[in-house]
Amino acid sequence: MAAAGSRLALLGLVCAGCTNLVFDQRSFEGTQWRITTINVEATDPSSPYPMSFEGGRIHGGFGCNGGSGEYRLAAGQLIVSHVITTERACADLHRQQMEERALHVLRLPMQIGRNPKTGGTILSNGAGSLELAPVVTGRRL
Repeated sequence: MAAAGSRLALLGLVCAGCTNLVFDQRSFEGTQWRITTINVEATDPSSPYPMSFEGGRIHGGFGCNGGSGEYRLAAGQLIVSHVITTERACADLHRQQMEERALHVLRLPMQIGRNPKTGGTILSNGAGSLELAPVVTGRRL
């Protein structure tokens, strides 16, 4: 429990340094990303952890399972709704925990910011954060 508390405190410090930017629906539409951190913990670089936005839908891979939902931007927040995921068993407990943390973040409205140290886009709320790096497609958020 103490580790979770210190992780959230660290998250608060990281996001306190985030640069808030102005986004609209077009900012995300047609973009592809890799989730590089979940609650400031690096994701496994040997796994893709993809996230994409297309046709008002978000698609992602969060460790062991994939998921999708609808997304919209309102009042400067990214809001994901109607989230559905596959339910494969996850043999790796750590990956399962990372997946659960990512899904908790996605289910609440997220502030959008930029990590000034990495240049990554950060989606954050009271449940935690996801840091995204663009997949090279010629577009950058």
